[in-house]
Amino acid sequence: MKRCVVQLIGCAVLLTLGMPVLAQSAGNAEQTLTGSVTCAWKVNGWYRCQRGDTPMTCTLACVEHGSSYELVVDGTRGYVLQGDESELARYAGGHASITGVLSNDARSITVEHVAKDRKKTAYSSEEGSAVAPQ
Repeated sequence: MKRCVVQLIGCAVLLTLGMPVLAQSAGNAEQTLTGSVTCAWKVNGWYRCQRGDTPMTCTLACVEHGSSYELVVDGTRGYVLQGDESELARYAGGHASITGVLSNDARSITVEHVAKDRKKTAYSSEEGSAVAPQ
């Protein structure tokens, strides 16, 4: 009887400790977010673009100096982008739809796919979009 109670308590403890892990892993489904591809330094105010830079050239310079790419959604929420930098560079300073897995802390995205934001209108150098319409 005593052994059965100990086993039952052990199972209860394991279930209790395992629940947060299960909840976190359920949140790691692939998602698609759309926004502006910029750099983390600009988002945090640590980098100022040079006069005459386009959003694209400014973002590329920022990343070249050590910053990471960041997706800004709705002008407020930023996500650090982890993935193929040559692919992200094509969208630097422009708008894109990023598909990937959101980290457990919801601060970064492991990028699986990048596509042009179809909601934005044709290429505009004022927008700084690095991807011309197809």
